[in-house]
Amino acid sequence: MGLVEETKHDGSKHAKDTGAKAGQDSANSAGAEPKDRVEQVREILFGAQREEYDRRFGELEELIAKNISDVNSETTRKINALRNDYDKRLARLEELLISNISELSNGTSGKIDALNDVIEEIRGEKVDKAAVKKLFDQILSISRELDITTADEISNEK
Repeated sequence: MGLVEETKHDGSKHAKDTGAKAGQDSANSAGAEPKDRVEQVREILFGAQREEYDRRFGELEELIAKNISDVNSETTRKINALRNDYDKRLARLEELLISNISELSNGTSGKIDALNDVIEEIRGEKVDKAAVKKLFDQILSISRELDITTADEISNEK
């Protein structure tokens, strides 16, 4: 059978034979397989649309790939910026901690040295109540500065 084109005319369908004769059409198509004929008809009917859809899908695929690449690059950039900021802050905190520990250590060492000097003075002299009171006052003062709990405070807490 030949390729048939349907047209509407006055509300009824008419068939128009595009082949020369029905006999020639059947002779030409006899060698072709039905699968090939269906493909030919499909290509004629939908070929242009299919090509347009293929082109559009290709464009969409490229756009999606580009967007994914852009998002990936942006995310990597932001993560690196956050990592750098975190590293800087952490380094600064380490510096401050070391500085504070050093200051506390130096201050404590100085105060301990001062107490040792007072103790040495007392050892060399006859111990009197005023000297012992002076020593204990200094120890109490230093312990308050260092936030050390005294024996009186411990007994008061119980």
